[in-house]
Amino acid sequence: MVPAKSQFTQSKSLTAESPMHTFSDLPNVYEFLHTLFQGLHNRDLFPLGLNLTLITMLTIHGMFVLMLTVMFHRIVEKYVKPGSMLMASILYFFVINMIFASHIIDILVWTYITVFLKAIPGTLSAFFFVGEMYTTLGFGQFVIDPVWRSLPILIAISGIFSSAISGAALYSMLNALLINQKKPLPLNVAQHECSTV
Repeated sequence: MVPAKSQFTQSKSLTAESPMHTFSDLPNVYEFLHTLFQGLHNRDLFPLGLNLTLITMLTIHGMFVLMLTVMFHRIVEKYVKPGSMLMASILYFFVINMIFASHIIDILVWTYITVFLKAIPGTLSAFFFVGEMYTTLGFGQFVIDPVWRSLPILIAISGIFSSAISGAALYSMLNALLINQKKPLPLNVAQHECSTV
């Protein structure tokens, strides 16, 4: 076991050896942005087809989730009676699975595109690569063709925004159910329940 004094001496020597950074060491912001945008100006880095794919998939996913949310609210207002937790649970469970399926479809579409572009060799490897990028895990060791360096960024943006849309929709639906459960029972239902007691 190393004595406390020697540990302090080691940490002090490491601090002395490591270079100290000051504000003067920061890169020039103008030069930094100029170099970055000059490099990104190359259209081959972010091909138009991939950008349009991203926009299309986000639009379709958003419209699908919006349609589900509107339908859910209408069904809750018309058919789910206050206090009927079973019906509410079944309906909410169904919607969760529909949204989950939409994310799986997104991953499959991106996998198909990745296989088509030959960015990752092998269909299964492409599926796991897309899954990790879509969920922004990114712990796998995949070697991607340098031509398609922008693909992981676009897939991650798609996954982040799609998940945010889905999360907001599910929260809205859950809120609708909770509000519905707090509504007073209709007069005829309340009278029937009183008469049965």
